[in-house]
Amino acid sequence: MKQLSIIVPVYNAKRWLHRCVDSLLNQNLPREDYEIILVDDGSPDGSAMICDEYQATHVGLVRVIHQPNSGVSMARNAALDVAVGDYVIFVDADDYIESNCLKEVVEKARCSNSDILFYRHRVITEQSERIKNSVPSGITERKVCTGEDYVLNGGNTGSIWRGLYRRDVIEKLGLRFYPNITHQDVLFNYQILPFVERIAFSDVLVYNYVYEGESLTRTKSVEKIKYNIYNDFVVAAEINKYAAKLQSLELQEFYTRHANSMLVSLFYMLFVNKRSWGKDFCSQCVNLCINRGAYPISGRTKSWKTTALIPFINCRWIVDRLLI
Repeated sequence: MKQLSIIVPVYNAKRWLHRCVDSLLNQNLPREDYEIILVDDGSPDGSAMICDEYQATHVGLVRVIHQPNSGVSMARNAALDVAVGDYVIFVDADDYIESNCLKEVVEKARCSNSDILFYRHRVITEQSERIKNSVPSGITERKVCTGEDYVLNGGNTGSIWRGLYRRDVIEKLGLRFYPNITHQDVLFNYQILPFVERIAFSDVLVYNYVYEGESLTRTKSVEKIKYNIYNDFVVAAEINKYAAKLQSLELQEFYTRHANSMLVSLFYMLFVNKRSWGKDFCSQCVNLCINRGAYPISGRTKSWKTTALIPFINCRWIVDRLLI
């Protein structure tokens, strides 16, 4: 049994792949104690050949899975199906980790008996570099907390590359990444955190997140914006549905309010952009919410202002006239 499995989805990553994998190899953790799983997601740019070269050179350490292009979620799921490490970390192929950082964080995770161990990360843009941690307000870095405490104290629920995850917790829940959507890591965290008993924090800098390309707020592609908006509707609807399964009433309320806040914001964007996005797209989003039980919106949001908008959004006459 290995202590750690590192999962790397690879798609058209030829430009960055050597930097990423070399950083995973340049570690002080004994090589027999971890594995690197590279999942080639049908890359047409030569990334698959690079993955195979690493596997041939580092036998027993690097494993390669080749699959037809199916998206990052399915790539991560394929790796989870074969991973054997006690803990799992997720690395994107265009990012990299610090040299000789894994031994210390794995040891802390084991000593603290953590289900999740969050570590420090660096955000790198063309303009700046910032080092951040994942310790929410109200929880000290030395404290071990539950997943519920982490969420209710404002913990960051995005970006799964921020920590180590105990693999048997993932397996006991039968948890996998939702396919073919953006922000699948947000949904993954919302699904696993209610069942996590021990979260610890490390001040070790591990992950380097390299920001390149356009964000949703900056992109000029209408189709890309619509794709992200639709996926946000999926995430909001799934969080809303998941809330009903939670035993903690406080956490259930938190999830519902968060999902409702997302839905109100997304519906507002539909109203504002109906002409440029088209009635068909708007209808698709509304019908998704109806079919998944997220519309009409039930309950409150995170603020009284957006809560006050719910009766208007729930008025089907208004929605029918404006969107459908």
